Amino acid sequence: MLERTEVADLADRLFNAQRTRDPIDTLNRAEGDPSIEDAYAIQAALVSRLSEDRGPQLGWKVGATNAAVQALMSTPEPFYGSLLAANRLTSGARLSMGDLIAPLLECEVAMELGADLTGPGVTAEAAGAAVARIMPSFEIVDPRTREWKSGPVNAIADNALQTRFVLGLPVTYDAGVDLSQVHVTLSRTEQVVAEGNGTNVLGNPLTVLAWLANTLPKRGHALHAGDLVMTGTITPVIELSAGDAMSAAFAIPGSLDLGVVSAQFV
Repeated sequence: MLERTEVADLADRLFNAQRTRDPIDTLNRAEGDPSIEDAYAIQAALVSRLSEDRGPQLGWKVGATNAAVQALMSTPEPFYGSLLAANRLTSGARLSMGDLIAPLLECEVAMELGADLTGPGVTAEAAGAAVARIMPSFEIVDPRTREWKSGPVNAIADNALQTRFVLGLPVTYDAGVDLSQVHVTLSRTEQVVAEGNGTNVLGNPLTVLAWLANTLPKRGHALHAGDLVMTGTITPVIELSAGDAMSAAFAIPGSLDLGVVSAQFV
């Protein structure tokens, strides 16, 4: 385990990388790489620093729920990070590339909880019963380390790469709706660039929510009514460039239209 001063130093390095938009190489060290628990300790210290500028925590994101992303990042399981108030944007937002380093876009089902949800033992069915509303969403991830693909430690410590999230209009959630059947079509300037289904995120976004509810208590956290949860990318991750106009349509074919989320990058 890292000493408290080492945790604070590594969190400061990540904080400064985000502030200056100058990524660091890695958090790994010659005397030994940080452990997963070290990474979550660094994340907690980083989020404490970030919240001074970015406002209070609104909820949680889960990353690496998609098998392709797990392979990309060399991680065998998901991880989580915090969603901060000032990082929340509404559909149609304009984002300046000058505020970011090398951003990537993900298409996700976002959820708003209507009840507390605490593990262990939470099932996908129980998780669904706690969901009040669902939303089409983009997550913008922006790694502050150059070696973010080299295993989960760098990504976890870097608040799971979270930088912005864009929410579409909420839809009241009916527990009978099968979110594994959500289909997403992502377009760049009206040209389709990616598609995916809800089965891509641990088989069902509700399975992701259950995983989070069961995992958070291990480090002293819990899900509460009103929390937002991002459940991981349904489509492949997309690199962004200035001038991109991105939009994604979410629907369960023949059953439910979840609407569209959009954002422009300038």
